[in-house]
Amino acid sequence: MKIRVKVKNLLLVMLMIVILYFWGIPQATLGIANYLDTKNSDKAQLYYEKYADTRKSISSRLIFAESLVDHFSRFVIYSQGWGGGNGVSQEQMEKAEEVLRLNLGENPSKSELKDYVSSYRMLMDMAIAEGSSNKLKELIEWGEKSNNAEVKEISSIYTAFLHTINRDFSKAERIIEGLENTGSSDPRLQIIRGEMALFKGDIEEATRIYDELGRRSWKELDSSYFGSRAYLDRKFWLEQASEHIGEDGFIEGRILFEGKPMAFVEIYLQYADGGFRAGGDGYIAITDENGYFKSIGLKKGLYDIGVGTLESILVDKVFSRIEPGYVEVGEGITTVDFKFRNTIKVLSPQPGTYLDSDELVVRWEEVPGAAYYTVEPVAFFDPINKSGGYFRRAIESVEGEIRFTSDSAKFKVSKLLYAIGGLSRDGDDWIIGPEAVLGMFLPGVEYPITVNAYTKDNGLITSSLPMRTYYDSLPSVIMPGELSEGQRLVAEMKYPEAIQHYEDILIEDPEDVEAITSLAKLYGLGWKRGEKNLDRAFDLSDSIMESGIRSNILNIILQEMTSEEIIQNEKIVLEVIESLDNLKNDDLRYTEFRFHRAKKDWKAARAALEKLESYVPDTLVFLDIYFEDYDKALERLRDKRFYPSRLQGSIFTDAVAGLKENPPSSSDLSIFREFIERLIGDGTYENSGAIYTSTTGRLRDKNLRTIIDEIYNQRHWNQ
Repeated sequence: MKIRVKVKNLLLVMLMIVILYFWGIPQATLGIANYLDTKNSDKAQLYYEKYADTRKSISSRLIFAESLVDHFSRFVIYSQGWGGGNGVSQEQMEKAEEVLRLNLGENPSKSELKDYVSSYRMLMDMAIAEGSSNKLKELIEWGEKSNNAEVKEISSIYTAFLHTINRDFSKAERIIEGLENTGSSDPRLQIIRGEMALFKGDIEEATRIYDELGRRSWKELDSSYFGSRAYLDRKFWLEQASEHIGEDGFIEGRILFEGKPMAFVEIYLQYADGGFRAGGDGYIAITDENGYFKSIGLKKGLYDIGVGTLESILVDKVFSRIEPGYVEVGEGITTVDFKFRNTIKVLSPQPGTYLDSDELVVRWEEVPGAAYYTVEPVAFFDPINKSGGYFRRAIESVEGEIRFTSDSAKFKVSKLLYAIGGLSRDGDDWIIGPEAVLGMFLPGVEYPITVNAYTKDNGLITSSLPMRTYYDSLPSVIMPGELSEGQRLVAEMKYPEAIQHYEDILIEDPEDVEAITSLAKLYGLGWKRGEKNLDRAFDLSDSIMESGIRSNILNIILQEMTSEEIIQNEKIVLEVIESLDNLKNDDLRYTEFRFHRAKKDWKAARAALEKLESYVPDTLVFLDIYFEDYDKALERLRDKRFYPSRLQGSIFTDAVAGLKENPPSSSDLSIFREFIERLIGDGTYENSGAIYTSTTGRLRDKNLRTIIDEIYNQRHWNQ
């Protein structure tokens, strides 16, 4: 009897162990994953994966896949900038597809049928988000052959979506009618109908359909449809976009990657107001499987056109729209094409290369059609921890060049160690960021190296830096040496202590390069408001033996000087300008402009801006109008180097042309010249409202008033 009890107990224990192993442990693992997910911990995915591996079920794999791809946010690329949130990586997309395809190979039980269908649908959403029309069509064909009615229905819905994207509306309509006749009420059918109405120009019908969709129970709706969140906010977007939507014109074009079409790329639109808004945009067009798109009808106006793609597909792509700028929509069709290119392969250095000599050699593969290349290291504002944002800046070779026509360039490491970095200020006292003093390079710190290829008109063809970057995979160099005590003090923003430390060093060694350059920047820029000592900064700069380092430091000091400071130090400023390597780069040429601006010598200021090679500033256009050189102003607005601006639109250009036909009166011209002098002088932003109202209240000339109104809008003086 005792033996039987023991056997029963043993069997009970074994049963409990089995239950714990097959149910308890997986459920506990899932619970941990869910908890970590609420805390936005990256470790949550590890537990979701462990749960899927332990359960080996359709539902557990779907949960894991959804943790990997929990959204389909777009990386937005406008002429004025680009960006996005934390995107899904390429590895996450590939892993999610792998586990979901395992699900499609299963024979689902009744309890797992819903998750089985969801796995199939998620795979097609991922194919759309990735821009893979081939993968989508392969999945559709698989669904058509399925014996499962729900799978067949989903396959038909996505077939209708594909027809809609390809603008074959009649085929899409027939599929939808067939599904609705069999009783289907899937929200996706409403979305497809709404999109067809929208792109046929029936905005009222599209609004009605999306209004009905929005009134459905939240239990019926998913978090995204067809690999995008655009459709969830379509109703609200239609309300907000009413100021853009019209019947005047359309935008059409094509999006290619190395000559091959990119499907399902969303096209966005916003006013050409000089700003950049990422996210929250409903698309005005979407590319078909051949990469073509045509927008909904739009009102006349000047717009910034952008594109949106899943971030994971940008890890090997560079956006190379050679002619960036705003797009003016008039009557009829306006064509806009977008191109993506493969990244340049940097042959040397390799990732993590330690520099043990004073020479850095960068080599890269040649890019057909490239007129020149630049080499730009990536420097973080907090270089020690690789955080706090980053900047890139072209560096000079041993010959003093920054544009290279061959496939390699040599740089002197000792010169790079003291090169000028970025410049940031914080707080009411304008405390300077350490990157400005430390320079672009620090000993012992790793710096990724990037190479860019440009056209002769300075249009970016491609780069070694893709749109989405993993910096640990980029070619990089580790600078020799270790941080000095002074560099550590600066990095910690202990500026008074750093100044005293470097002054003490110069007492012992008046030629110490680090102490001289650091103090010159601290004094010349002012480590905080009211702490400039320009006399000391110039004296220190004069003692720098290396001409390239001296030129860089003097130039950055001059760039930060106000017009008043320039006048007060006119003699030495002029001497510095004349010594700056014949002003052979644009930074130095702009410094010459600032000198003449301070002197109010507007002809000389205009001549200095005309020397700029890489870009055409709007200030130059304003000075052309100032001197009544209207043809020159219009020519510059058409120049490919002119930065995208609403000033390129017909409102501004027609007004400039109108001045040529009907010259303004001498009194109006005098008022306008006063406005331009104040516009391009110091303190414009602080006094913008007063400048605008005091000018327009006195002007009578219609064209001059229009020009000032456009400047007002372009510079956001109403905000």
